[in-house]
Amino acid sequence: MGKVFKNKEERKALMDEAREKTVAQIAEQGFWRISEDGRNGQVSITPNGLDRTLAKTFGKDDRQMIPFKSIQFIEHDRKSLGFDVVTLHTSAKAVSWKVIGDAEGFVDQVNSRLG
Repeated sequence: MGKVFKNKEERKALMDEAREKTVAQIAEQGFWRISEDGRNGQVSITPNGLDRTLAKTFGKDDRQMIPFKSIQFIEHDRKSLGFDVVTLHTSAKAVSWKVIGDAEGFVDQVNSRLG
């Protein structure tokens, strides 16, 4: 049986602590979990660009390398349901991802690489 909390503040403090640990673990791993068009995947930052991998049910995963020089700008739309929407505008198209976890850290790191 789970822990019984005396009040809402105690529960909120425990949830905030768990969320901070999760964000720190994602930052250490060097990748962010995403959802694109209902498909789960991950994005990692490499020295040359972004490496996006989407999981497939059958066959190999769908991988795409997005070079930093093709990225024009990045948008961050803050949501309150556990994910934020990040839109990456490249010279060819715009790609929107639901970033689970530290979307703000992801956007900061991409902006620092863009210069």
